[in-house]
Amino acid sequence: MLFELEKVNKVAFDDMNTVHLEELELANTLYDYLTTTKEHDHSKIEKMLEEFAFHLRDHFLFEEDMMRETNCPILSCHESEHKRVQKIMFQIFTEYARTKDVRLLQFYFEREFKSWIENHIVTMDTVTGAFLNDPSVFEGKSC
Repeated sequence: MLFELEKVNKVAFDDMNTVHLEELELANTLYDYLTTTKEHDHSKIEKMLEEFAFHLRDHFLFEEDMMRETNCPILSCHESEHKRVQKIMFQIFTEYARTKDVRLLQFYFEREFKSWIENHIVTMDTVTGAFLNDPSVFEGKSC
């Protein structure tokens, strides 16, 4: 297991917490398969990666749409971070599709995604969640 879901940091906007937990559960399922299975079914892995990638995309679009609708002041930097992370993910997943190297995916989830999402939740998502929960708290303030 990569993430202890009950210990994941929460933000002030419940819909974001729901999306985060869904995504981390997908990451756990994928990671557990990669690390506990002896004979990997690569077509199964590719389907799991596709589901994860689509969820990540939808997660990011959901946050960005909410931020756009509420004129959240950190939209630009938050959106840029999402794009950067998606680019890395697609590079790793493309390399896996070419090589079928499961260790590459294990490394990605252990070293890249895990540390990134945990940090992202306690930084950008915490600020975004607070803003979405009550934009008036940010009146007269800038980033």
